[in-house]
Amino acid sequence: MTHEAFCQVLGYQETPSFVRAFRHWTGMPPASYRKSLTG
Repeated sequence: MTHEAFCQVLGYQETPSFVRAFRHWTGMPPASYRKSLTG
C-alpha cells in the first residue's frame, strides 16, 4: 500500500501531515520504519 493510500484510509487529506505525525509517533519517517521491519 502506498503512503498516499494509507493516509487516505486514516483520514489524512495530505500526505505531509501524516508523515509529520508518523515521525512524531515513531521517531522516523514511514519509509525508514518500513525498511526497519523488512531488515
